[in-house]
Amino acid sequence: MKKYLTLWVLMAIPSQIQAQDSLLMAGDIAIIAFQADNNDQFVFVNLTTIYPGTKIQFSEKGWDGSLATPAFSSSSEAIHAWNSPSHPLLPGTFIRVDFNSSGSSPEVNLGTVQSTGNAGFAASGDQLIAFQGSPNNPRFLYALSSNPWLSSGSPSSNQSWLPTGLLNGRSAMDFSKEMDDQYFSIPITIGSKDSVLAIIGRPQNWFRTNTRVAQIPEWHFYIFRGYYSKPNGNLSELSTWGLELDGSGAAPTSFVDSGYTFYLVNRIGLQSLDSNWTLKRLCIGNGITLALNGFLLSMQDLAQEGLGKLLVTSNDQITITGQSGPLMLEGDTATLKKLVLTSGAMIGLSTALQIPGGPNPGMVSLDAFAVLTTNDKLILCSNAQGSASLQQHGKSSQLIGAVINKNF
Repeated sequence: MKKYLTLWVLMAIPSQIQAQDSLLMAGDIAIIAFQADNNDQFVFVNLTTIYPGTKIQFSEKGWDGSLATPAFSSSSEAIHAWNSPSHPLLPGTFIRVDFNSSGSSPEVNLGTVQSTGNAGFAASGDQLIAFQGSPNNPRFLYALSSNPWLSSGSPSSNQSWLPTGLLNGRSAMDFSKEMDDQYFSIPITIGSKDSVLAIIGRPQNWFRTNTRVAQIPEWHFYIFRGYYSKPNGNLSELSTWGLELDGSGAAPTSFVDSGYTFYLVNRIGLQSLDSNWTLKRLCIGNGITLALNGFLLSMQDLAQEGLGKLLVTSNDQITITGQSGPLMLEGDTATLKKLVLTSGAMIGLSTALQIPGGPNPGMVSLDAFAVLTTNDKLILCSNAQGSASLQQHGKSSQLIGAVINKNF
């Protein structure tokens, strides 16, 4: 472990580190880079708005969960206090902290950093624990360890218990094998705060090496706000949704407010619409299938982070109004009466999709500048009574991939 202590730094900083903080909660930030080979470096991203006057402290000390009253381990390792700039930072802003070869003179792209000592991230493994409050009474925000979290025994300079109240894979993460240098490797990440935390918390989404990375990414995070479904009720009614993860809390005033994702969760199995539903962004949770049940579903985006699916029939219609994730449909081959992409909309097919023929045939309609990527999965059916049609309004619409014509 590198240990550089400068007496005047230790004397000058503690009064500033004890200052009152603006309140943040676990998961309001995430650490997205940690480099222990000189020069030491860490990066974090805010997943909620950070206002002027906010202070976040980052401890190299391990958290001792073996104690009856857990506490930071007593060591000479440093605590680095970041102070926000004089303007608000919108969700998705990343803050990079760089030290010189001696672990001193921290530089930051936004705000300021002051330290109780020199950074000494260990090449044999280390942790970085973000908190507010005081070291004696911390409120933990996020923690990262390049070694596995301890489950017994006392922490060393290189290994820590998971801090109290943090959830590994959401507000914390560790790695099964130590490496010196690592960073979150997805340069563009879109989703709600919870889904982005889950994506960051998957070790497979990180690049790791034992050689310092000279050029880390310029990340772009787009954080959506979310409403969550209650365990029961008609999905197209606003009262069925709330701001809290369990569906409780304030209900939305509109399904089409910009920036909100509606998370179909707290339910299992088949769910059905009983009226037409128009909304901005829909995310269907794992293990849930949403049946359109003969009604129109119109949405800007079917969120990519959802693992649930749509169940459609020859009586259903889907309208896409924005740049959506893939159309995830139940079954190996699905049948849909009508697929409409309004002006500028984009979507791709992940499942084979049949548009029926017959006396009242179905259709695919692309307005100007709309783009449909078929992935060779679009099937237009026909018989003696009528044929499904593909209508492109304006030369600027695009169909990417093959279309299969099938006669019955």
